[in-house]
Amino acid sequence: MTLNAAFVHFVASASEREASWLATRITSEARRSVALEKDKRRRIHINLVRFERLRSLKKISRVGRGSFGAANNGRAGSSVRPSLSKLTPLERVAWNIIPKRTSMGLPVCYTRVPANLRATVRSNAVPAALLWANGKSDLLEIFRLLELQHGDAAPNLRKCISYFRAFDQYGYVRNRYRVTVRKSDIKRAVQQVGITAGDIVFVHSSLSSVGHVAGGADAVIDALMEVIGSNGTLLMPTNYDNGVIGVSECGVDRRYPPAPPHVAVPWDPKSSPAHTGAIANAFWARKGVLRSRHPTHAVAAWGKLAKEFVKGHEPGTSCCGREGPYGKMVDYDGRFLYFTCTINATTFWHALDDWLDLPYLPNAEVLMKAGNRTRIVKALKYPEGHRSFYDASPTKIELKMQETGVKIRRTPLGLSDLKLVKARDHYNKLFPTLQREADLFLCDNEGCTFCAWARRIAVQGQWPLKHRAVP
Repeated sequence: MTLNAAFVHFVASASEREASWLATRITSEARRSVALEKDKRRRIHINLVRFERLRSLKKISRVGRGSFGAANNGRAGSSVRPSLSKLTPLERVAWNIIPKRTSMGLPVCYTRVPANLRATVRSNAVPAALLWANGKSDLLEIFRLLELQHGDAAPNLRKCISYFRAFDQYGYVRNRYRVTVRKSDIKRAVQQVGITAGDIVFVHSSLSSVGHVAGGADAVIDALMEVIGSNGTLLMPTNYDNGVIGVSECGVDRRYPPAPPHVAVPWDPKSSPAHTGAIANAFWARKGVLRSRHPTHAVAAWGKLAKEFVKGHEPGTSCCGREGPYGKMVDYDGRFLYFTCTINATTFWHALDDWLDLPYLPNAEVLMKAGNRTRIVKALKYPEGHRSFYDASPTKIELKMQETGVKIRRTPLGLSDLKLVKARDHYNKLFPTLQREADLFLCDNEGCTFCAWARRIAVQGQWPLKHRAVP
């Protein structure tokens, strides 16, 4: 106490020269302490990295040289490059990313991440992967090393990709990309696949599958708009099912939540995010883009016929009814474009379910925002349950498309490709097939409760609706 009082008295009565000396001394000590702490952290980081790598290499060495060679396949700077055709779409994305740490140590508090997103980023955390991020190894190699190191306990690849993308966004790593796609590349590919000015194009998309896109989702949208022009019409699905509170299946009521718990979030066409990817979300939020008010299967539209396509697609109507946007795709001779996603993303197949009035389509009750109030609305013929095209390719539908001669145009882009199918070709070839094979869209897995139930009632049906081919 006496020492503190003496120091306070000295500071209070110090001359300008003495105060300057004291400030210099304190600053010098502070700098020295910071330097020592920084050096300590650097040594701790180096030792931690060395320890983790040595431990990893010990585990890897037990697996054998052959396995390590497989893990090293595709290494940045390596003479061994994986065959992209043999990689899954997710593996191609990982192969394209070469991350490098920007700071020492491992993030603990995630202070660079907005507070409302920290829990999400932390849930995808893969700290062991960060230790291998040296700017030379690609993410696929890092993931394979983690598999060898941790076995069944290794994180999944999708989680690793999400982790490094988030860390790049918030400055913990810097990702370098082997393949970068630019707007000019997109325009060229869209034209090569068969899209021209004035076309009506319904786009299913996957931004991540193409590789790194300079300009992100907006570059894709701009490219599509520039190709079709103001006389064309661009559409995208903006599905949202978080507002569903219950469904009725052939008179049997089933309420959510089944499992896991489902907390309903009311549908609001002005703010509810789409579940159909980054490109669709960037599209519907744009100025000049219209969005239908259907509570589960809303469609966004821009261009000459935008108003016509969203008209009538409201609460209380069918999700994919014949009078809605999907029926108009047939009427107006539109094209379905699959932007680096699989053809199994086709929502139009649910429309064929609907138009044939198959008995396994229930009605759904959905919460919807109406001004300051929330009300319950109906979504008719809601595509509840499983379908065969939810499974991995090749699916029953893809094989049936080949068999019936549905024409699919393709052109490569980045790590994937674009596919184009005419709506009328879809309809003219698959609708009569579905009339003959009512269980075409249901899987053959006997363990699938929904498809087994739906098949029992579907094959007993009588289908009075006659197919009318559209030229």
